[in-house]
Formats: sequence, C-alpha cells, structure tokens
Amino acid sequence: MVSILVISHSYHVAKSVVELLGEMKSEPFKFDYLGGIEDHQAFGTDVLAIKNKIKTIDEGDGVLIIADMGSSIMNSQMVLTMLDESLAKRVKIANAPFFEAILASVVANQPQMSVDELLMVAQSTLNQKKF
Repeated sequence: MVSILVISHSYHVAKSVVELLGEMKSEPFKFDYLGGIEDHQAFGTDVLAIKNKIKTIDEGDGVLIIADMGSSIMNSQMVLTMLDESLAKRVKIANAPFFEAILASVVANQPQMSVDELLMVAQSTLNQKKF
C-alpha cells in the first residue's frame, strides 16, 4: 500500500495530526510524520530526515508526502533529487490543504491504489467547501 508521510515545521503539529487521523485508517499502511529540528525543540524541517523517513516507510507502492508550507515543501522537493530514480518516481508531494488532504488520503487509501491515484485524492481537496 501507499505510505503517507506528514511533514510540518512543528513536531507537535505533525505528531498530533497523525495521532488524530490515524484513527480514520481502515487499512494497515505506513502513516508517519516528521516535524521540527534540533530534537524537536525548534521549528523547521530537515532534508536528510525526510530522505531517511521516505526510505524507511516505503513498502514498494510509493510514498505520498503532505507538507504544511514553505521549507517543508521545498525540502521535500529537494529530497526527490537525492533519491535513486526508481524510488523518486514513487514519491509524490501533494499540492493541497494540509489537514484536509491528510484526512482524505487516510480515508481513501486502499490496497491496489497507486501513489498517483492517492495524490489525486489529496489534491481534490483544493476546492472543498466546509459547508
């Protein structure tokens, strides 16, 4: 199954979102997070931590990254250039609202779904209305 990686500048935000939305999983896939730097004491993101986490959670079907803003997105994009080509092709970064995209992706993720299909689910939240 596609793994989902949540990246935030804040360790506490990333951890809390994954804990909350992990309750919505109906299938057993890797759902992990990264946030903060300097042992989670400062805001920021770390390129090498992102690279290592992708390698750790990929089970062959790809990794969907949903990042909060700014450098978490830029660092994720940079990591794609550092991965071997076969893995880089299976890693996608969603251009979507942070919380809504994570929720939609967690709920929709099913066996046999490709990373591109899950990316479309995440990005479909761009125009969602709350009411």
